[in-house]
Formats: sequence, C-alpha cells, structure tokens
Amino acid sequence: MAAALLGGELFVPRGTAVWSNIFLLALVSTVIAFSTLIKGLSVLGPVRTAIIATVEPFFTAILGALVLGNQFGAATLIGGVFIAAAVLVIEWSSTRITASA
Repeated sequence: MAAALLGGELFVPRGTAVWSNIFLLALVSTVIAFSTLIKGLSVLGPVRTAIIATVEPFFTAILGALVLGNQFGAATLIGGVFIAAAVLVIEWSSTRITASA
C-alpha cells in the first residue's frame, strides 16, 4: 500500500456496492472463518480440528465450481478423494490408539 501511495497508483473505490462487497468478503472470509476455527478448537480439540481443516482446499474447489463456474477436472476430484481417504485413515488410526490405551 505504501508503494502504491508513493508511486501515485493507490486506488480507493468510491461506490457503495464495492465497499459492501469488500465488507462481505472480509466478514465471511476472515471473521466468520476464524471464529469457527477457534470454536472448532474449543469443541473438537487441536488434533481433530487440524484433521478436519485438511479438507478445506477440496471444499474450496467445489465452491469455486458451483459459485464461480470454475472447471472441476479429474485431477481435482482425485485430489479430493486422496484428501478424504487421508482424513479417514488418520481418524481411524487415532480412534484405534485411543481405544487401546
């Protein structure tokens, strides 16, 4: 921002619609996301929260396809299957360790 200001290239939006979109983006992407992460930590604990958070990239790809019309190719689908399998294996192994202890 400082470089843009010094270079005379700083652009400040002027429309109400633009600022409402910026506000909504900040609210949903930052405030709500961070608040739910902290709530997840308190309810699930750090290990389970980290395991569940690993599926975030796959859900981002799904939302990108549904909302923005991005391409959802075979590589994304295979990656999602690998992520889901990893979460299941980690969850299954942590359940077995807890049950045997």
